[in-house]
Order: sequence, then C-alpha cells, then structure tokens
Amino acid sequence: MKLRLPSQWVLPILTVCMVLMAIVLPERISAWRDRNLFAAAHVEAFDSEQGIAAPDMSLAQRAQALANVRYGEETDAYIRYQDSFTAAENDQIDKLFITAANALIESGIFPLPKGFSISAMECISRDRLLLWDRATAGTASFLLLFYYDETTDMGVDLTIDEESGQALIVTIYHPELKEYFAGDDGRELAEIGTQFITQLGFAPADVKYGWDDAYLIPAADSEAPEYHVSQKEDVLHIEAMPEGTASVAIKDYNISITVDGSSEAEIYDAS
Repeated sequence: MKLRLPSQWVLPILTVCMVLMAIVLPERISAWRDRNLFAAAHVEAFDSEQGIAAPDMSLAQRAQALANVRYGEETDAYIRYQDSFTAAENDQIDKLFITAANALIESGIFPLPKGFSISAMECISRDRLLLWDRATAGTASFLLLFYYDETTDMGVDLTIDEESGQALIVTIYHPELKEYFAGDDGRELAEIGTQFITQLGFAPADVKYGWDDAYLIPAADSEAPEYHVSQKEDVLHIEAMPEGTASVAIKDYNISITVDGSSEAEIYDAS
C-alpha cells in the first residue's frame, strides 16, 4: 500500500525545501570553496590590460614616507628589503653612489679631508628598501649604502631615492669633523641643512638651530618633511623626520637669542 500525500500539502512542502536549500547550500558551497582555495597556494592571472595604474609619488612624498618608516611610525606602506644583487647591479649602484656623492661635494655640503676621493671608497653594505603605500597606491624605492675609505678613515652613509638619484639622508663619519665644527653655534649646520634641502627642491619656511643641531621646517601646506641636521663628535647627520616629530622636539628647547629680522632662524639652547 503506497502512502500518498494530500495534493494540498505538496506545494507547501516544496516551498519549505527550497527555502532551506537557499539558506544552507550557499554556506556549504562557500565552506567547500574555502577549503579548496586555502589548502594550497593559489595564484590568479593578472590582466595587465585592466591593471591598476599607480599614481606617481613626488620626491617630497617619498622622503616623508621614508622618514615615517625609518622611525617606525604607523604607516599604510608595505615594506620589503633586498640585500642581494647581481654583479651588474652592484656596478650600477656604485655609479649611482658616486654620482649622488659628487653632487653633494660640488654643492659644498661635504666637509672633505685632504686626499679624499669618492671613487676610492669601498662599499661596505648595500640594501634596497621598497615601499608600496596602500593609501595612495604609490611606490618608492631607496638604496641604503655605506662606503668607507681606509686612507682617510672616512665613512659615507647615503640613502638614495632611486627614481631621482638624489640622496635624501646623509651621514658622514670622520675624525676631523669635531674640529671642523669647533666653535659653531649651529649656524653652519643650519646653512648646510638649508643648502641640502634646497638642492632637493624643498624650501624651508623656518630654520631653528642650537649648539649642535638645526631643524628645517617646511611650510604648513608643503608635502616635504622636516629635516634635522646634527653634529656629534666625528659624525655629521642630515635626516628627514617623521611627521610632527621635529616640531615636538623643538618645543622642549629654551629660546636664548633671536636673530635679526632679516633672518628667519632662531637660536635655541637645548641645555
């Protein structure tokens, strides 16, 4: 004897089944796809014709991004380091270093010891820093280079923006630096810093200096970072600062002297 459902129940039962399937099946299918997708490496082809065109970052934006990353500031940038290069890449990096260093020498920024030659310097370390900014989709690449000359006991540390070939951060090590800046109240450091950032195309709106350092502050609407120049013993350092850091540091200084109205600089005593 076959059991038959009354005809009036067929449609409601089918409706309930369809509703249950609509609720349960998508979740089951999604879980199955996830298991298959993440159980192994998954690569999807990239359609270059529909690719994303990354906007260009200005030199000022790249310098600020570099400063933020160096100081561990919160950033939307992906970071990757490269420390292995081919022989051809090493030759190209050496040429880039010599070009950037010579540009600084010709501008008078480098205080040079007698007998010093950039081409005679030996590369001690070279690294590449790659940034991809998620917020702007902009990219930047920097070379972190340290060269040393045993004859003059001089070391030069440059962080070079690869797109422009210009040094954004400079550190010089030499025993004569202490004597070179002896008696300087910070004015010479301010001049070196101003010359350095002007060469990059950044114009300081304000310059403040103390006995062994100087801050160069851009206009409020500028994309350029604040720069800090310091000289401690045998080390001269010129660096871009993360957003807002230099201004905060300056507030801790005590104003001792204000230069005449023809200058925007002020002397600060950090004691």
